[in-house]
Amino acid sequence: MNRLVLGRTVHVIAVIVLMLIICARIAVLFVPQLWFDVDPAFDIEPLAGMNMAESLWLDVVLLIAAGIVLTLEGTLGRGLDLRLWLLAALPVPIVIWHGANDGLDLWRGMSWTSAAFAAVAVAHVARADFWRPVLIALLLGALLLPMARGVLQLTVEHDRTVAQFEAHRDEFFASRGWDPESSSALIYERRLRQAQPRGWFSTTNVLGSLLALCAVAGIGLSYAAERAKVSSGELGLLILMALAALGLLYFTGSKGAWLAMLVGFAWLTARYVAWAAPLRARGGTIVIAVLLLTLIGVVVRGTVLPEQFAGDKSLLFRWHYLNGTASMIADAPIAGVGPDDFQRAYIENRPPRSPEDPASAHNMIADWWASLGALGLAWVALVIIWLVQANRQDEDGEPDAAMPVRLRWWIAVLVLGGAGSISIIVDMRAAIEVVDIIVRQVAVGSAMVIAALLTPTIAKAWTNGGRYALGAGLLALVVHGLIEMTFFTHGAVAWALAMLAVTGRARDHGVRGVAAIAMGAAVVVLALYVVWTGARHATAQHRMIADAARMLTPNAVEQQTPDGPVQAFEPIVDAALLTARRDSSALLSDAYNAWPVYVEPLNDSARQLRLVTAPPDGTTPVGLLFDAAEISERAWTDHGDVASLMLLISIELQMAQQLEDPEFLRRAVGRMDVASSIDINGVDIFVRLGDFRWDLGEFDAAVAAYTTALTNNDNFELDELKQMPASARARLEHRIRQVSRGNTP
Repeated sequence: MNRLVLGRTVHVIAVIVLMLIICARIAVLFVPQLWFDVDPAFDIEPLAGMNMAESLWLDVVLLIAAGIVLTLEGTLGRGLDLRLWLLAALPVPIVIWHGANDGLDLWRGMSWTSAAFAAVAVAHVARADFWRPVLIALLLGALLLPMARGVLQLTVEHDRTVAQFEAHRDEFFASRGWDPESSSALIYERRLRQAQPRGWFSTTNVLGSLLALCAVAGIGLSYAAERAKVSSGELGLLILMALAALGLLYFTGSKGAWLAMLVGFAWLTARYVAWAAPLRARGGTIVIAVLLLTLIGVVVRGTVLPEQFAGDKSLLFRWHYLNGTASMIADAPIAGVGPDDFQRAYIENRPPRSPEDPASAHNMIADWWASLGALGLAWVALVIIWLVQANRQDEDGEPDAAMPVRLRWWIAVLVLGGAGSISIIVDMRAAIEVVDIIVRQVAVGSAMVIAALLTPTIAKAWTNGGRYALGAGLLALVVHGLIEMTFFTHGAVAWALAMLAVTGRARDHGVRGVAAIAMGAAVVVLALYVVWTGARHATAQHRMIADAARMLTPNAVEQQTPDGPVQAFEPIVDAALLTARRDSSALLSDAYNAWPVYVEPLNDSARQLRLVTAPPDGTTPVGLLFDAAEISERAWTDHGDVASLMLLISIELQMAQQLEDPEFLRRAVGRMDVASSIDINGVDIFVRLGDFRWDLGEFDAAVAAYTTALTNNDNFELDELKQMPASARARLEHRIRQVSRGNTP
């Protein structure tokens, strides 16, 4: 086999791996860790998702595949686009700097980084008409996986999820330190009980972004395919995809996605009406103007229109997020707050009228700017470049040879079959019903067939308006990305950037030979860095976390039912559970020491000691409480993690109660002062602080805390669940009147 044949073979394999990982990411849930979401002593099932270590390994594979593709694109005669590579690379030092000190920053930051380099690789591959239709068909076909999951969530899965939550409601909230009647618990429960399709994303709005693109592009490609005189069967597949996306989008209830889709359809319509010819000639300028108008719309909603305008507060909340983000950028303009630290920073900077504490700015520009500083805007530039290129009124060059039928079928089977298999295997970690597996297998098979069949259809439609159809869909995607988390979440960002890159033809800047090899090798070296500093340590840590959870696994027993014997589980009890919790706590501390940039194992270690109860009185041994307090204090001191601080406060309150020693209450109050200085606009935090001061006889200080709580409570009127109940408000007002009248206890 000569070098050219070998190079092209490796190139095909690398592209397959690249697309497999991109497609798999929209069919998997990503969470930092799978265990201790609830107490494993009562719920033996881990979360059905990929943990931090596994996500990092996906990033590694994606980076290596991208590096190989770029190297071969630069050495097989086409040359590399230095501009795209530099824009992908500019934020990397900031990601590495944050990730070296915080595992969660590395986890989220590398998902963005690998997605950016993968998209740059896709942009180079998509220069060839040989590849572009295949890439588009694979990305559209992959959408069938979250769409099928969305249908399940609307039907059987939602009822199961609610039933499981109700069976472990108290344990679930206790594991998070939430009062079941607190605003955090009520808001979580409100969202849980909403039957909406989400796929594997954190919110239904992210799925809505992808569906909006699919609907616009699908309709546009259908029209272009009809003009290209394709067969009715080929045309029917495109129409079915578009209609399925439209139908599921209806059930998401995402008004932003509907608005973005309408923008996309409007721009698609302008492609074909005579009076819009001047607009088409300035396609790049028009799409940028639409993005600016979207941002202006958020500003107008927040500054001009009344808060209760049209009964919708979504855009108003986006204005709040942008306000808080502006303060973050002012505080950390160079390096940003960190890829996974937005929520912490927002709590410190949120406007008084904002009742929410989001994990994201719900805006692509704000997220990357606030998280990574000014260099984060390089990825925004990538998005804009590709969006403009997709909507310019110019034609593609001479087409290359069409991909052989057998090869495109093999690629569809390997990419989508592999992505679907990963999704099913990951979800089978938790209990999964047979109907779920069957539906997903059908979705995977359908995705493979549709992708293979759509490839020639897309190729025929491309020069008959197909590129403009996809450009209009991409406009809808990016518009929604300015008011949603589409470019923030692990699963969606790689798919979204890859879809943008498909039409963003990379230019040949003369970067070939040694220079191209160096650019590709740099991406591979980055992957090896992630392996050495993150992925291998995270893997060892998460194995230990899983072992610590299994120590608490309930005993399996056989129970007789009318349908025959079934396996059930009985919790470990009494002395055995005491020993198991202590051993689990020790192993969790060891897990933290294995990779001390991720604080949660340390928090879980302290929680396990708190849960240890010694019969017969059911109290926690005092010595273990001291150990738990020491662990939590270490977590708070080393990481400044607010969750660790709140856990430490609750432990010291427990110690004060069991030992009847007010000194521990004073310690808790002092720490609560620190917590309230972080969340100056919070409600619950000042109520608790006031209660502590009251119990210590510090009535004036208690009134000050209560007054702040009431003021903040009034500011949270935009979300009634964030406000305290009327009875709680009456209690605070009664105490304030007592002090003002001198009638203190």
